[in-house]
Amino acid sequence: KRSLVLSWNLLSVWGKLEMPAQAPPCTEQIALGLCGMALLSSRLDLAVVLLIGFHAFLRTGEMCLLKVGDVCIDSNKWRGIVSLGLTKTGKRKGAAESVTLDDECICRLAFRLVRGRPLGEPLLLTTPSRFRRDFKALVAAFGLADWGFKPYSFRRGGATSHLRCF
Repeated sequence: KRSLVLSWNLLSVWGKLEMPAQAPPCTEQIALGLCGMALLSSRLDLAVVLLIGFHAFLRTGEMCLLKVGDVCIDSNKWRGIVSLGLTKTGKRKGAAESVTLDDECICRLAFRLVRGRPLGEPLLLTTPSRFRRDFKALVAAFGLADWGFKPYSFRRGGATSHLRCF
């Protein structure tokens, strides 16, 4: 204790002066465009995970950890529930989290993705690092690489888009 005082002081000053590199919010049009590009590339899994992430404001880790059994779609009404388990917030509250899907297009695509697959299988057919690379490639294909979009941009953009509806 007290042997790294100068280091802690420097870290504190750096934290106040250095701006964090936050993910900018992604607009709904850009989100839909990137998901459309994923569908054209035969990546239904990537498109569905990104759409759910945008619609339900999921963190990147939450998108990557989704399993087939976490997504329950009512094909009669095209509504669904995504079970998130113990998220970052859920751990603090001590309760499992879930979100509803009320967008028919997302529900239809998610239903196609999960139909016939084992319940414990990951929704995303790649690793989280590959998911990030694929996302980066989609952004670059749209000529938006300089904008700094990250998968977390879908959470921020989804929340912004939802707020503007009110």
